[in-house]
Amino acid sequence: MAEPMKHAGKKVSHKGRNFLIVLLILICLGIAFKFLVYDKLMDKAADKVTETVLTSDGATSDEVQNVLDSMSAEDRAAVEKIIKSHASVSAVKEVSADLKNNDTAALKEYAEKNLTDSEKEQLYALYDKYNG
Repeated sequence: MAEPMKHAGKKVSHKGRNFLIVLLILICLGIAFKFLVYDKLMDKAADKVTETVLTSDGATSDEVQNVLDSMSAEDRAAVEKIIKSHASVSAVKEVSADLKNNDTAALKEYAEKNLTDSEKEQLYALYDKYNG
């Protein structure tokens, strides 16, 4: 009786199989991290950076929060896109530490240093759209 073919005549070693299992677990953990932690962190960062930029030009925290609460999903996505365009591993670490410590001065400095003038103008336009 003929033996069934195993991987076109090649036997997969235990080391190779274990490596693939570990790799699959790491990929699953990475996907879970993205959906459970990263997206929520980016949402919070988007709100806080927006608040920091707008309050530096005279808006109150309450006004900014009301604007953020009333934004359409499309406009909120635009804000998150601005923030995510600057998201690197080091930036996420820096901003998350500032958020955790409620360090608005550091967040303001980060926004001033990293956001372009057109991105700031876009945030101001969204603020005016919902506040005016």
